[in-house]
Amino acid sequence: MKCKVIIKVIGLIILSLFLALNIAEAKNEARIKVRLDNELISLDCKEALISDLISLISKKTGIAYKIFPKMKNKRVTTKFDGLNFKYAIQKIVGENYAIIYKDNKIEKLYLLPKGKGNEIYTFIEAYHKGIFPELKSLKNIVTKNVLKEHPNAKFYEVIPHYNLDGKLISYVFTYYLGREKIPLRKTLDRDIKRAWYEKKEALENIHAGYNERDSAKIRDGMVESKKASSKISRENDFVSLEVGASYEPPPIIAFWSGLPLDISQYPRALDVANQRLKDKEPKFKSTYTTGLFTIVFAFEGNDKKTYYITQDNWKIFTSWEKIVPSDGKNVRRRNANKERNRLKWADFLDI
Repeated sequence: MKCKVIIKVIGLIILSLFLALNIAEAKNEARIKVRLDNELISLDCKEALISDLISLISKKTGIAYKIFPKMKNKRVTTKFDGLNFKYAIQKIVGENYAIIYKDNKIEKLYLLPKGKGNEIYTFIEAYHKGIFPELKSLKNIVTKNVLKEHPNAKFYEVIPHYNLDGKLISYVFTYYLGREKIPLRKTLDRDIKRAWYEKKEALENIHAGYNERDSAKIRDGMVESKKASSKISRENDFVSLEVGASYEPPPIIAFWSGLPLDISQYPRALDVANQRLKDKEPKFKSTYTTGLFTIVFAFEGNDKKTYYITQDNWKIFTSWEKIVPSDGKNVRRRNANKERNRLKWADFLDI
């Protein structure tokens, strides 16, 4: 009998808690009145939590949202009739918001904390206006994210990547992870150049080992080559990531341990140019990109011609052209665009 009474009492307690919660929720709902007519929003709220308010608007409009932590506890008192989504949000939160559009339709709303120093706000605001962040703002955003993974990372260098048409495609940011003092660029270039000649000697020894059928020489050459490669890439001391320079490519194109190819492979490119363009007196001009991890080193000779050295095969070319489909009508648009982005190197310089 006592058992039944206890169960009954517990049941009443649970029921009363359930009713209390529902009453509390009903009171909360009663403080927010939202109406949607022909995609126009009408609102009447007093001291409403912004998280509750935006949640209700999201349910009625189907627009996703994200509220940054500092904004969640803000309370809103306002009243208006028949405003479109953008002006309704302005009435509710002021100017600290960003609306993301897709195919001319609102896709997502961001409610952001105030302050000019907020990098996330800068990035999203730029997206909202269709303007990509300036390099300084982009650097702040990238550095903040790199520090999450590597708290001791120190910014080293940023290298802009252009395609052969001269269009800015991306930026490669490099950070120093070592415990010692950050090396000067000229010191780093000197060390990599020395390491390249060590690798070159090791490769020559491997080649000689195969010709002489000397397995010991091959083995030793491979060990030395691996050591030299480590000195060239500096995988333990640096981290690099390539970030798009516009909203067209993915935000993060690539992320890897070590130096960019622009730095690590430059001594080899210079060595190739000096060996094969002796009478041209080659001077380094710039680097270009033709794809992920594909760098082209450009040198200018005393004949004023530009000589392109491709890092994937270390051949020298004097010109290039884009491949255009012969019959665009019979090719799907996606494949046609892919074909247009391919390059054909011409006038191979066989020296």
